Amino acid sequence: CKPSEFFMVGDWVKAKHDLTSTQGVRISKGTLGKLKELRSSDGHWLVKWNSAGNMHTDQSNIKKCAQSEFISVGDIVKATSRLKWQSGVTVEKGSLGKLKQMMEDDTWLVEWYDNVGEKQTTKDGFSKCESSEYFVKDDVMALVHDL
Repeated sequence: CKPSEFFMVGDWVKAKHDLTSTQGVRISKGTLGKLKELRSSDGHWLVKWNSAGNMHTDQSNIKKCAQSEFISVGDIVKATSRLKWQSGVTVEKGSLGKLKQMMEDDTWLVEWYDNVGEKQTTKDGFSKCESSEYFVKDDVMALVHDL
């Protein structure tokens, strides 16, 4: 099966259309949430929506997100431009880092790999990398020419 063909607890999902809970809470089309519980008994699943908290909904109301549609702690990111902090520290465009924490002011704590360490960065300062853009421990590789 392809990852898009099934759901698992912990998956990121988005609303296929506007939703309203029995308590009157409104979820707009495209809102992201995390699947918390699958219940086959009544067909309603528990989703923790980013903007509205927990809400039960029918599977037909949600779509599983592709990896590129969300960011979360642990993701590898790259700087979208040259970043500079008041301390004078800079990160060059294209530099890689790892998301460590989402801060209360909607910035992210990023551990930049260019010996910069952890720095708070706004969302427009980075983009999520595709897995083909970086190497991790235990990746399998092939030689592209003789050494």
